[in-house]
Amino acid sequence: HDAIFEAERTDSTNPITYYLKFKISLLQGDSESAVDAIDKMCNTLAAHQELSLDNNGDDVENNALISLAAQFAFEKSNRHAAEKALESLAQRSRTASQTLTALRCLTRLKLSLLTDQSNSSVVTSILYYINTALEMLSSTSKEKLTEAAFDNETKWFMKIGCII
Repeated sequence: HDAIFEAERTDSTNPITYYLKFKISLLQGDSESAVDAIDKMCNTLAAHQELSLDNNGDDVENNALISLAAQFAFEKSNRHAAEKALESLAQRSRTASQTLTALRCLTRLKLSLLTDQSNSSVVTSILYYINTALEMLSSTSKEKLTEAAFDNETKWFMKIGCII
């Protein structure tokens, strides 16, 4: 634990430092510190991407730590941290398939929160994710997604929209 604070102090520009801090925070049950670590990790990833000479790099690779963070949060049943990681991924990704996957996961996460007494903020979040996905799909060129993937994504989000 002390080692990660030392690493943060001496190498605060390394996103892996914050990923490790995120994992430790989750293992200790400290959701707020985990979410803070995700924020810092995303900020350092954005800074690295801006400094990169090859700004056309593999976006999926650039966001791999965020994807791993979301997966780890799900494994540890921490919805708050998982939601934060997925929202960050959906906002940061320039890859249509990765963004749509994050939005689909967020939608499923929120759907699992619905009960017979629907919470309006949960429904509002779900509708926001659906609208974001459908807007993305309507502006996405066919080169970014295969026709089958485009059709599947569109149908999935429209079905969920009809359920809500």
